[in-house]
Amino acid sequence: MAALVFVETLIQSSVLALLLSSWHLCTFHIGLYWMISSQQRYRNGVCYLVAVNILLLSVAFLYIHLSSFRKSHGVARYPLPDKYQLTEPYLCINIHGDFATCERGSCAGQWKPPRTHHCSVCGACRSDFDHHCPWVGNCVTLPRLKAFVLMLSLVFLGFIVGVMPIASKLLDQISLALLVSRTDEWAKETWWNWTPAWIFFGGPFGRYFIGTAIGYRILKEARDNLDSTNNQIINQPHFRVVVIVGLTSIFAIFALVLAAFTLRRILRGETTLSTLPPTSSRSTSIIEVHPLKPGERPLDLGIVKNWNTFLSYPLFNPRRTSLYIWPRLNPTVLRRIRSSKRLNTSPSINTQE
Repeated sequence: MAALVFVETLIQSSVLALLLSSWHLCTFHIGLYWMISSQQRYRNGVCYLVAVNILLLSVAFLYIHLSSFRKSHGVARYPLPDKYQLTEPYLCINIHGDFATCERGSCAGQWKPPRTHHCSVCGACRSDFDHHCPWVGNCVTLPRLKAFVLMLSLVFLGFIVGVMPIASKLLDQISLALLVSRTDEWAKETWWNWTPAWIFFGGPFGRYFIGTAIGYRILKEARDNLDSTNNQIINQPHFRVVVIVGLTSIFAIFALVLAAFTLRRILRGETTLSTLPPTSSRSTSIIEVHPLKPGERPLDLGIVKNWNTFLSYPLFNPRRTSLYIWPRLNPTVLRRIRSSKRLNTSPSINTQE
């Protein structure tokens, strides 16, 4: 696990470095030096600076929040209930209606309430567990899911707002770099006419990517020879800008897709953990156990109620109570259980959640 923690620390450092580089590029080179100083678009420049700083600083704050309290947030510490004292249906793990407990690490037989999972990376049992995210180096639980989705959405929105003023100019510079590379004799001999370029460097995509990078190098040499005073990195082609924009575009698209999948699970009343297939078995005990039918989601309250439940969590530091609050169950599943002729007392739902 120490190796995983080290890798996640490297990922977090890389993400924060990219975020800092993006903020520096947008604030100084695009907003101040290019839009305001070079283009003299004062009103647009000020609006751009305000918008991009609000978005990127919000992403940074949410990211630090989601990365914090790795060992302590959402840790399950509740007394084990008496199943014979329960009068409402509840989620269980076997045909006897038993509750899940955890023997791993320092948990020492602690009760694992529904939606609780022991994270082997963090070494703790998390209440309302959704998934462990290596990008933030921490577990994402239901109370933190609002901040997680908001951060993902702001990443994509921040990318769109940050790149919008230079998108057309950047595409023109990339086209120019590719054209220069294709017409330069040294580049043609070194790269474009070299047969292994098709084989060992990612096929046509990798070939054109490296060819464009060579074009940027040629343009840089020409710019250095001219000793131009107008060497601002937005006005002149700079490969550093392409790298930062390219990496942030990958992260932005990834964040948008992940946000869409997360919202879909929220509206379906699911977590990443609950998508694991449940076990089904028949009961012969005094506790009546009802296996879930294929496709049933025991905690799905409907799209509207699922969304309202998601919005009900505070954005930061949700208050925890000393008593466990049982999650509401799917009303359709409850009706099926209560209409069963086999219902005796304290019915439970057999699931591995």
